[in-house]
Amino acid sequence: MKKLLILLISIFFFTLSHAQETVKVTFKYNFINSIKGYTYDTKLVLERDGKKIGESKIKNQEIPNEVTFTIPKGNATLKATLYALYNGKWEARTDDNGYSFDCVYTKFSAWDKNATINLTADIENFSFDATESFDNNNTYNDIDDFGDVYNSLMDVYYNGFDNMVSDKDYKDALAKLNRYLTRFKEGYYGTMEIKDGYLYDNYQSGKYSKIKVTDIDKVIEVETGTEVAIKCKNNSKCVYSTYTNDYHDEMPFSNKGNKFNTQELIDLINNVLNAYNKSSNNKNTDYKTALNKVNKYLKTFDNGYYGYLEVKDGYLYDRFKSGKYSKAKIEDLGKAKEDTPNKKVVINCFSNQDCVYSTYTELYHSQMTFSQTESFNTQELINLLNDFIKAYKGY
Repeated sequence: MKKLLILLISIFFFTLSHAQETVKVTFKYNFINSIKGYTYDTKLVLERDGKKIGESKIKNQEIPNEVTFTIPKGNATLKATLYALYNGKWEARTDDNGYSFDCVYTKFSAWDKNATINLTADIENFSFDATESFDNNNTYNDIDDFGDVYNSLMDVYYNGFDNMVSDKDYKDALAKLNRYLTRFKEGYYGTMEIKDGYLYDNYQSGKYSKIKVTDIDKVIEVETGTEVAIKCKNNSKCVYSTYTNDYHDEMPFSNKGNKFNTQELIDLINNVLNAYNKSSNNKNTDYKTALNKVNKYLKTFDNGYYGYLEVKDGYLYDRFKSGKYSKAKIEDLGKAKEDTPNKKVVINCFSNQDCVYSTYTELYHSQMTFSQTESFNTQELINLLNDFIKAYKGY
């Protein structure tokens, strides 16, 4: 154990000695020459390599808005799209949706410096312009992140390597599969990922297909030497594709009729699924234990007002005693912290977005809250909530 502790401390200081592995990208946007009576509530949604990172707060288009995202360093395509609330529904402000021009910013870059992107939508001149500035003097000054590194390493020290190893196995297997796909059919199939229990194929075109991991039967060779497919259990139609906006009984991979080593691709996909299932089993055990501790606490907190917490389809639900509920995607939630001394604890959404839906208000909010009129040990509840969040997210 002593050698293990020395190793973990070495890793911690190694991390401190290196430059930060993330950068901050700030988007500032405004509309000019708006037409009276045709202004909409607007928000910016950011995607990185086809995966949603987050979104800005909602403001009327006549009010300038800005939002900052923290993203990993490295080559990636960022896509920032402005959305409008039209007839009660959010839609991208694009030509395809009937707008005069596309309000979309797309850029492939190394993203190794903090950046500020200023976007201007000129309604009168049908233009969407972007100006960029980059910070050449990035420094790492967020000591909380180093605290997270330390706490994560101590978790490994006290709880063992099983979770860390199984999660690494999954990430390594996924990286190998995606490296293969970059060469397969000229990159047509893009990259794969598993998110909220679904296996996604994010195509190069921007489209995707998805299948729930638990609905997968097996990976097979469909046509000798030319096609592989991930099949649904019981021949059900469990694969959704945005190419067809319909469900299918398989997720296929073919190479324009050209021969290829089908067994290699089958093995790569199976390695990802096996590693993911092993990692998920470890995480499920840990997070359920942590969640039970939270719910035991909530039974007596504020006379049981907050009911109990539940995880379902990647969402965290607070099932209130009244029958109402609030919910948020767990990946959109940050850490629990004290909001009002000895009175209120909150879990904030990342990037100040409104990610928590409440049936009390039938609106979205920027945080999930826990409070009572009497003073209480807020740190106890904070620790319980953060232990659950860490266990679920696997860090």
